[in-house]
Amino acid sequence: METTILPEPVERIAQEAEAGAAELARRAIVLGYRFMTDLIDEVRSSVQANMPKEPEPLVNPQSNQGQFFSIQEASEFLRLKPSTLYAWVSKDKIPYSKGGFPDSV
Repeated sequence: METTILPEPVERIAQEAEAGAAELARRAIVLGYRFMTDLIDEVRSSVQANMPKEPEPLVNPQSNQGQFFSIQEASEFLRLKPSTLYAWVSKDKIPYSKGGFPDSV
């Protein structure tokens, strides 16, 4: 860029204008940053508020009487992760029975 020699008073005005433009640019960047962070926070809150809740277990004690599912079979049937089933069992949200053979008489 070519530098032009200006008279002293004009040079001083040009420097002041340059400093003012730099401050204005900085303020615009700060304002944009604040706007974007506020917008991101608002979108994040909206997404979290609209997230689907974990489905309730399908419990019908009359169905499948005498039949038992393994954790894997139950998770596939209910379309849930095995860890979710384990959590429901520990919170007594669903009935369960430990597998094994009955005692011989």
